Amino acid sequence: MIELAVLYLLGLLHACLAGYRDAAGRNHLISKTRYFRRATIRGFLVGQLAAGVILATLVGLLSSSPNPEDLLATLGHAGRGAIYVYLGYSSLVGLTFVLYAIPYVEVRSLCTVAIFGPLTLILPFVMIAGAIVAIVRTPEFEVVTLFAVSAGVMLSLDKILAAGGWSKREAERLMA
Repeated sequence: MIELAVLYLLGLLHACLAGYRDAAGRNHLISKTRYFRRATIRGFLVGQLAAGVILATLVGLLSSSPNPEDLLATLGHAGRGAIYVYLGYSSLVGLTFVLYAIPYVEVRSLCTVAIFGPLTLILPFVMIAGAIVAIVRTPEFEVVTLFAVSAGVMLSLDKILAAGGWSKREAERLMA
């Protein structure tokens, strides 16, 4: 069960960063702290909706299972494989944020272009790889269902945030 909680927390981290990514590059003002904070909160809220879809899938699987406790253990075992993949990627992102905290424009620009850019580019592959590892580790219908739904929902966060246009409208309002 702890594995599912860790995956939830990693998903929320992804959602917050999706909000940040949605806002990045839209606001040319110098002071952007509140702008990015609101974007991150929007990502968090959209992430909660995504978590609700995943939770509904999990509840559906558990309610149709003759032995829900065994199914939770099976999903936890599968989830450990996905966690290894996702924690490796998240560690790289975290280390990059440590470098990004250095208060020099040159260092921040280098982090954004040379590290965050490629990490963002490979993110969909990492999400799919984590789901595949979980499925290969425990190839059962419920595992395939939960991790396919989870990967699909989490991969859609950036598109949902962009389609909402919240960061774009806020940036236009701030720069007007």
